[in-house]
Amino acid sequence: MKNIMLCLALLTLLPACTGGKKKHGDHKHTHHGKRHHQHHRGKHHDHQHNHDVEPLDYEQEHTGKHGHHRKHTHQHHGNKKHTNVDHDALTRRALHTQERKEIVDLDVQELIAKLNQAFADEWIAYYQYWMSAKLVRGPLRTEVVEELEEHAKEEYKHAEMLADRIVQLDGIPLISHEQWSKYAGCSYDATKDSYVRSVLIENIKGEQCAIKTYNELLNMVEGKDHVTTDILLDILKDEVEHEEDLRRLLEELDAMEAGQNS
Repeated sequence: MKNIMLCLALLTLLPACTGGKKKHGDHKHTHHGKRHHQHHRGKHHDHQHNHDVEPLDYEQEHTGKHGHHRKHTHQHHGNKKHTNVDHDALTRRALHTQERKEIVDLDVQELIAKLNQAFADEWIAYYQYWMSAKLVRGPLRTEVVEELEEHAKEEYKHAEMLADRIVQLDGIPLISHEQWSKYAGCSYDATKDSYVRSVLIENIKGEQCAIKTYNELLNMVEGKDHVTTDILLDILKDEVEHEEDLRRLLEELDAMEAGQNS
């Protein structure tokens, strides 16, 4: 009797045990299927990625020198640790610089030396105008200070323009104030008399020297180096205007003093 009851109990439990195994098996199959699906998707993704890259490489290999350079940039772009450098921009800049050098039909080193002399002159002129604006005293002081400060800004701009051109020609701008004093073509005399007349006359002489320097440089490069010619013409135009501005102020001062003495 006990054996019969035991058999009945086992028969009752058997379907449940069998169902549990099936469910477990189904779960295992589902998990395996998911992993298989992910693995399959991964392979498809890799294949798709290769499909996207290969035509680019093929095209780049057939675009010549610049295409090869772009391929090199693309390969490094995938490396997160690699510095993000725009090689195409650098190439364009190098080619542009080379074109600028090729139009120079003269001694480039001599030109760089002359441009550095003008560069030194501009830094000295900037300092002279800046200091004159601080020290000037007398009639028309407000107008004179405003004009001197404006001139100082433009002389600084001229120094930047010359430095850029020197670098384009593979030169190095003078980097210390000792060099500026040594190589400058226009000397700087420290202000001894801060009265407005003396300051105006002093700066007019500086502009006359600058105008002479740029006319000489233009004679050197005109028809041979069009880029430098354009830069020098822009600077010369400013220097001529500076002299005219200072002369106008000096004439106003003369008229004012003449009216006071009459």
